[in-house]
Amino acid sequence: MKKIKVGSNNSKGQIDISFGMIFSLILIAVFLAVAFFAIKAFLDQKKSIDEGIIIRDLQTEVDRIWRSSQGETNYKFERKINEKITYVCFYDRDKTISGGFQDIGKELKKIGSSEANLYFYPTRASNLESAEIKNINMILKMNPYCIPTDSGFVEITLSKDIGESLVNVT
Repeated sequence: MKKIKVGSNNSKGQIDISFGMIFSLILIAVFLAVAFFAIKAFLDQKKSIDEGIIIRDLQTEVDRIWRSSQGETNYKFERKINEKITYVCFYDRDKTISGGFQDIGKELKKIGSSEANLYFYPTRASNLESAEIKNINMILKMNPYCIPTDSGFVEITLSKDIGESLVNVT
């Protein structure tokens, strides 16, 4: 096996490093890099799953109120969303942008599908681009209507009066 000598020519301070030792150090560095990449991918996957569960739970709550003759609830997400998400927004892309969140509306108009009406903002902090919540009234005071998050939690008031066919978000 070939040895590489590092240091001066005198016997003091001379270190012998073999090719096998250098190769082992390189392999350790590669394994550590792959491990960190895999951990980051799993954490991103967890965030996507949490956002999906939040959307599913919100749809379940909307459907519960929609099936009743009337009702109101303050729905607070039980799961914490990414703390970088500052707003949960309801946006109807078929209507004109109005209200205090016009800059957010311009950004949301560029993304998502035509059926989508729920967005996490800022969109780059979310792993899900958009989602569709069915049976919800999109006649909003503002378009988009954004609800601020509080340390990763958000509370949405859902209501339905007698004679209404859809659930209101306030």
